[in-house]
Amino acid sequence: MKLVRKYGICCAALLALIAFILLMATPALTQTHGNITLSVKGMTAIFGGDNGEPLGTSLTAWILLLIGLLCALFLAAVPYVKGIKLGKKILALLGLCTAVLLLVAGILAFCPVADINAKAGLNTGYGLGAGWVFGGILLILASLGAGLDPVLTLLDK
Repeated sequence: MKLVRKYGICCAALLALIAFILLMATPALTQTHGNITLSVKGMTAIFGGDNGEPLGTSLTAWILLLIGLLCALFLAAVPYVKGIKLGKKILALLGLCTAVLLLVAGILAFCPVADINAKAGLNTGYGLGAGWVFGGILLILASLGAGLDPVLTLLDK
């Protein structure tokens, strides 16, 4: 249990970094018509393209992921930097906030299909890209890794 508490935030930061890369680099939405596959790139879904605006859930997931990733990297670096003096409770609360941010980002990573269907007003036939599914799963796992030590620290008397 000591190893999980010690390295949980490091694993969470690594998983969040991999999810960040997956959400940016892989197609967010795909649609297949026979032999032809249409896709909306992750960058286009997040930031909008030449002829479209960004999907709200994708942009929100990306912002929450970025903030959660930065918090996780900070928490992973705190034990190794001697100049940072923060109490255990403050670090635990920051870890809990990181876990919540990564969990909400992971849930929102599964929502671009509903968002594009709501914008179009009909079922567009798009499906969620595999990289976004895997990225959402990694974010949910990262939230578990980031939240384990803070919960145990706050429950200790």
